[in-house]
Amino acid sequence: WYDTIARIAYVHLDRGLTSEEGQEEEFRLAAEWRDKSLAVINEYFGPESQTSKRAAIRFADLDRVVKLSPEELRELRQAVRTVLQASKLLNEGRRDEALAIAEQAMQTIRRLTGDLSQNRFAFLTMDTLGRCYYMTGRLADAEQYLRLCK
Repeated sequence: WYDTIARIAYVHLDRGLTSEEGQEEEFRLAAEWRDKSLAVINEYFGPESQTSKRAAIRFADLDRVVKLSPEELRELRQAVRTVLQASKLLNEGRRDEALAIAEQAMQTIRRLTGDLSQNRFAFLTMDTLGRCYYMTGRLADAEQYLRLCK
């Protein structure tokens, strides 16, 4: 049930990222629902529990995103759209094209959001990149990214 509260936070975060109109309100709501989720988790499991610590890490990307400039947010939006396009290309069998644009998106996401291990945007990109590397026979590269997605 606390995951449901967290999902609501991410719905608002995603809405804020996909549209410039109402963005500040969506980010405010995302932070509000994040705080509710963390409060429930901390109350139920205790603030020093592994569950509470993992939840705080999962939400760290929200704090990073709301601090981005409008131009950086546009770049992040475009990078996320590019990853989705790469996934579509991969599913169509266009592996080399998918790999090229997924690598570009990863560079942008890494630059804008930092630590990849605590970042849901990077998770999507790492999963796509891992699948691209796997499908193009670059198994060591695939393993590197897919292990991070665990």
